[in-house]
Amino acid sequence: MQRPFFLRSAVAVLMAGAVVLLVASLGNLHLLQKVEPLLSLRQKTVMLMLVAVLVVAVLLVLWRRSSQVSLLVIGWVSSSLLAYQVGLWFATSEHPASCLQIAASALFSRPRLVFWGYQLLLIYLAVGSYYHLFHPPKNLAAASKAN
Repeated sequence: MQRPFFLRSAVAVLMAGAVVLLVASLGNLHLLQKVEPLLSLRQKTVMLMLVAVLVVAVLLVLWRRSSQVSLLVIGWVSSSLLAYQVGLWFATSEHPASCLQIAASALFSRPRLVFWGYQLLLIYLAVGSYYHLFHPPKNLAAASKAN
């Protein structure tokens, strides 16, 4: 069974995010040594942990036959990252967060542009996954019942 467009696009977004974070975390920026305010870990450690979470999420989405499990994984990851961003927003006045500033430097882009692009992609993933979970297409619902 071919994957729906949303799942394919979500895998592309999550993998692209993992690659950008991995490339950015391998740099020598002073921001990588900063302690992240919510988790009290070095920024580089947080970024590498996030790369691992994103890769595991991609693997789960790719190798699960059930679209509902894939949608739950995408919804969980995107909702967790949005909640983390809200927590950072309340915990610190630094906007955008250090990890997004590091990613912006790896992409040779402005931090604000990366911040808003990141937020829009997370919202796309969260809203899309929950929408498809609660409003599955008829052919997808019939296929998942048959499995």
